[in-house]
Amino acid sequence: MDDRTRTDLCGRTERWFVQRGLPHFIDQYRATTDVWTRAAPFLTVVFLAELGFSLDEDREGLDEVLPLLGGLAIFILAIVIVNRLRGRRPLQRPDRVGIPELTVFVLAPALLPALFSKDHLTDSLGAVLLNLVVLGVAYAVTSYGLVPMTRWAIGQMFRQLANVADLMVRSLPLLLLFATFLFLNTEIWQVAAELEAPFLLMVLGMLFGAGIIFLVLRQRREVDQVSRFRTWAEAHDGAGTSPVSVVPVDELLEPPDPTPLGRRARINIALVLVFSQGVQIILVATVIGLFYIGFGLVAVRETTMTSWVGGELDVIGEVTVFGHPVVLTWNLIRVAGLVAAFSALQFTFSALTDQTYREEFFEGMLSEMRESLATRAVYLAALVDTGRDEGPEEAAEGQG
Repeated sequence: MDDRTRTDLCGRTERWFVQRGLPHFIDQYRATTDVWTRAAPFLTVVFLAELGFSLDEDREGLDEVLPLLGGLAIFILAIVIVNRLRGRRPLQRPDRVGIPELTVFVLAPALLPALFSKDHLTDSLGAVLLNLVVLGVAYAVTSYGLVPMTRWAIGQMFRQLANVADLMVRSLPLLLLFATFLFLNTEIWQVAAELEAPFLLMVLGMLFGAGIIFLVLRQRREVDQVSRFRTWAEAHDGAGTSPVSVVPVDELLEPPDPTPLGRRARINIALVLVFSQGVQIILVATVIGLFYIGFGLVAVRETTMTSWVGGELDVIGEVTVFGHPVVLTWNLIRVAGLVAAFSALQFTFSALTDQTYREEFFEGMLSEMRESLATRAVYLAALVDTGRDEGPEEAAEGQG
C-alpha cells in the first residue's frame, strides 16, 4: 500500500471514529491539534458575543459604539499577536491551539469590563470565570465527541426501534404488574405531591443515574471480551464495512496484539454505551409515562386523586367525556413520571442480567462496539506508522 492511499485511509478511519463518538481511538489524539482546533469556531463565536460586556444602558449613540469598536480591536489584536508569536500569518486560522490562545480567550474579554464597565473588578472576574466554564464544557463536548455521539446513538435507536419494541412487548406484562401496583398506591401520590420541581428532577435523576452506574460497571468486562481477536482475519471480518475493510492484513504478525486501551479511550467507550443505551431507556420510560398519564385520566377520578393527595390538586385543564369530567393535573404527571422512572430502572436491570432480554437490548450494542474495536486494531497495526520517532510521553498521550 502506497503512502498516499494509507494517508487517505487513515483520514477516513479517523473521521469514522469521530462520527461514532470515539475520537480517542485516533492515534496521537491531542488536545492542542485535535480538540481545541475543532472547538476554535465555537470559542470564537463566544469571544465575539462577549463584546456585549462593554455595553452599558447608561450610554447611547457614539459613546456606545466606541467601546464595541474597542472590544473588536482587542479581539483582532490578540489574534494577530498570538499568530505572530506562533510564526503564522496575522489572521491565519490556528492549526494548533495551546496555552497562549486559551489564555487570550480567558483574559482578553475581561479587559472590556475593566475598561468600560462601572463595576470593573466584579464584571472582569465574572468574565474570567465564565470563560473557564466555557472552556471546560467545550473540552468535554469536543474531546469525547458528544455531539456526533448523540447523533449516532439516536440513529442507532431508530435502527433498533423494532428490537426495542419487541423487548418492551416481552417485558411489558411484568413491568405493568409492578408499575400498576405502584401507580395505585396512595403513598406515591402523597410523596409526589410534596415534591417541588427541583426535588422531583433530582429524584428522577437519581433513578436514571442508578441505571447508568449499573451499565458502566458492567461495560468493562464486556468490552474486554469483545476486544480480543484470535487472528487478524477475525479482526478484519469484525471491522465490517468500516474504512479499514479494504486494508490487507495477511502480512501482519499473528496473533493480534493491539495497543491497550488508555484511560480516556475507556471513558470514551463508557460514554458511547451510556448514550446509546440511555436513549433507549429514556424511550422506554417515555412510553410508560405516557401510558400511565392516559390510564390515570380514564381510571382515576378527581375525588380519588384528592383523597390520595390529601389536599388540593394542581389542575392543568379539564374536559368532559361522555358526560364525565376528565381532569389533567400536575399531580398525575408527577406520579406517572416517578412510575416511569422506577419501571425504566427495573427494565434496565432485567435487560442486562436476563439472557433473554439481553440478546435484544445489549448484544446489538456490543456488536457495534466490537466493530469499532476491530477497526481500531487494524487501523493501528496496518495504517499507523509505528516506526516513527516519538518519546514515551508522546506515546502515552497518543494512547490516552
